[in-house]
Amino acid sequence: MLTVVVYHYVRPIKNSAYPGMKGLDNRLFIKQLDYVITHYVCVTVADVVAAFYQDQPLPKNSVLLTFDDGYVDHYQYVFPELMKRGIQGVFFPVKQATLEHHMLDVNKIHFILASVLNKLQLVEEIDRFVRDREGEEALYQYKQKSIYHDEWDSSDICYIKKMLQFLMPASERKLLLERLFEKHVQCDEVSFAKQLYLNLAQLREMHAHGMYIGGHGVNHVHFSNLSLEQQEFEIRGSLDFLSYFYPRSKYFTFCYPYGDYNKTTLAILKKYQCALAFTVDSGMMDCDEQNALQIKRIDTNHFLKLAETQTIDG
Repeated sequence: MLTVVVYHYVRPIKNSAYPGMKGLDNRLFIKQLDYVITHYVCVTVADVVAAFYQDQPLPKNSVLLTFDDGYVDHYQYVFPELMKRGIQGVFFPVKQATLEHHMLDVNKIHFILASVLNKLQLVEEIDRFVRDREGEEALYQYKQKSIYHDEWDSSDICYIKKMLQFLMPASERKLLLERLFEKHVQCDEVSFAKQLYLNLAQLREMHAHGMYIGGHGVNHVHFSNLSLEQQEFEIRGSLDFLSYFYPRSKYFTFCYPYGDYNKTTLAILKKYQCALAFTVDSGMMDCDEQNALQIKRIDTNHFLKLAETQTIDG
């Protein structure tokens, strides 16, 4: 069985400019790595490909560490610690964020939420925007589609995320996100993106030292909302981006933005001979070729609960 762990933000959090940001404190990440090398065998992408396609057995308690979205955190706090321990990390940057300093919607939402203590204020701002532009009935319909909470977020935060991610029409979401980001984060988007995301030079350095770079789309969007042509654009664009690191003949890996994909996505990935594709579905994996494009991962918040309960002070 293979355990694949997924990380996003790994950074100092408590005393940072955004203490409300949900992420893994870098000191706790170090404790997790120490736990991993004691109780698991860290494997590489090449090992996993061989296991899925060549029936090469993996060691008992194998683990693969993956890092989504291409944050500069991964260069500053993750890469050095992996190097110290001889661990290959698998990194999934987004093309537009890396090459064009484009702020991803998902990150705009994260930093808006981290900047506003009273989440009800954001709910009211979203409601007011919808009433003014679409009317009371449209707002009622949105509310009916977003009445729930999950293990990560309250009902208010779930509502904010759903409205700003996919419930509202794309043009309206874009306008509202720009307004909220400008008001609450108060930073130029390009400047903010340059500080938030890995740049090409950093990724090339990481790759040169044994880290693996995979595809994560051009724009980080929900694939199930896209046409075949739009999905192909996202995947083909990822392949073009990966040519900075690998020859065209090299197999490639892909990570579904938001964990969202459908049969069309799978067909396109097969067309371009994608070797491995990673979801956000939770669980461990049998290395069966039929499952190679639907690999489950365990979120760091579920992984190593014992390690996470240890103090990170001092």
